[in-house]
Amino acid sequence: MDELVLCGDRRFVSPWVLSVWTALREKALPFRVEVFDLHAGEHRQGAFAAHNPTGKVPGLQHGDFWIGESLAILEYLEEAFPQAKRLLPEGARERARDRQVLSFLRTDLLEMRRCLPFEGVVGSERGPGLTEAAARDLGRLVRLVSTRPPLEGREPTLADYELAFALRRPIHHGVEVIADAQLFSEAIWQRPSVQSWVRHPSRG
Repeated sequence: MDELVLCGDRRFVSPWVLSVWTALREKALPFRVEVFDLHAGEHRQGAFAAHNPTGKVPGLQHGDFWIGESLAILEYLEEAFPQAKRLLPEGARERARDRQVLSFLRTDLLEMRRCLPFEGVVGSERGPGLTEAAARDLGRLVRLVSTRPPLEGREPTLADYELAFALRRPIHHGVEVIADAQLFSEAIWQRPSVQSWVRHPSRG
């Protein structure tokens, strides 16, 4: 198999890199990591910049093929490695629901994301605190989590992982979250695939 290379941020603070990392781990696909100092602009130089027109991390190199944007990468991994563990549901309607969640998390909840930065989940960064608009965003996130089927007796899907990651923002910033949502997030956060990113020795 051609080598898989996951391109990410040197500080290991991107939730979108985490999502692709987790998918690769859950699928048991061997990969190498290449990291860039985003503040120094390293991602705008060399082969990564030449092959990734969006210029953002994560990026994935698979042999001579390059793809950027986390959602596109996740879809590619599902289609390019059909023999590996599936992380999207089998049914068309259930799969569409997952894609709906994945798209929503990338395009919405902007005030919550600003006020509760993901950098604070794994580092010392703090945002401005929960504004009224951010609280409304959090309420929408929790309601969305409540629509998911229980994790007991089933494997999480991509939507479950990313919802759990989004919930780490209020949890780690000390914002109260209802118990069911917190337990949902904690169950996924403690999975070995996720903890291998959280505890990666290159962090920082």
